[in-house]
Amino acid sequence: MHPEQVQLAMPFLDSLPYPAMWIVGDHDVRWANAAARARAAGRDQSKCYRLAYGYDSPCVAQGEVCPKLEAERCGHASSAMHTHLDAQGIGLFRVTAIPVSDAGVIEFHIPLPVDCTLDSLTGLLSRRFAPEVLSRNYELMGRLHQPVSLLMLDLDHFKNVNDTHGHEAGDAVLAAVGRAVLATVRKTDIAVRWGGEEFLILLPGVDRTSAAAQAQRLNAAIRTLRIPYKDAVLRITVSIGVWGDEPLIPLNEAIECSDAALYHAKAAGRNRSLVAVPMNSPSPVKLWRIN
Repeated sequence: MHPEQVQLAMPFLDSLPYPAMWIVGDHDVRWANAAARARAAGRDQSKCYRLAYGYDSPCVAQGEVCPKLEAERCGHASSAMHTHLDAQGIGLFRVTAIPVSDAGVIEFHIPLPVDCTLDSLTGLLSRRFAPEVLSRNYELMGRLHQPVSLLMLDLDHFKNVNDTHGHEAGDAVLAAVGRAVLATVRKTDIAVRWGGEEFLILLPGVDRTSAAAQAQRLNAAIRTLRIPYKDAVLRITVSIGVWGDEPLIPLNEAIECSDAALYHAKAAGRNRSLVAVPMNSPSPVKLWRIN
């Protein structure tokens, strides 16, 4: 594509319902369509990452692939999936950059339906999209020197529900628990259906003490559920393992620690939450003490 072609295409690009930008140099926005300008109302629109997402540094510093840099490097269109978190929750976009001869790229930010990122039964984030979203936000908290915590939840005796009432009853329980989780966590928390009856919640900006309190609120919210199914009213409890902010270790190790705390919570009788507390050791996964 040549700059003259971009100029001719601007009326069409301006009519698109999703953001399109002409980006040159060091992420400088030469031109943006109406959808991009509307989305960025009230913030700096001079850099593509500020206009599109409100970041203070390029997307590569946020753990995302930069299609602009890739397109300029390889000389042809480049596309990547971006996940971004704002006050409205998680947004998923297909970002495509098309190189313009000696003049940067044209970049399109096409939003993907929220439903495709969510588990259809619980309404929580699908595990398919979880690794990218979790790692980006976990690492961001580290760069900002902010606390971050994890909760690993597992429904107690869930197999008994399926064995006694059938899998449709199990689905009704999972759906009710999903609603309870969403009603209890903040919009900026990331709640994932991690497995069949297992859930993982990342709490950005939350220290270990506050995470433990959040776990207790979740315990209480799920304990009080009354789930009607045919002629029965189903009840369920949950065990929760908590990992909190210090020391900041790799995400996979933090998940292991929250899972270890969950194991101890179930071994201690279920229907409770336990916190993994670090000991002075070079091996934080194997030697964490459980409160």
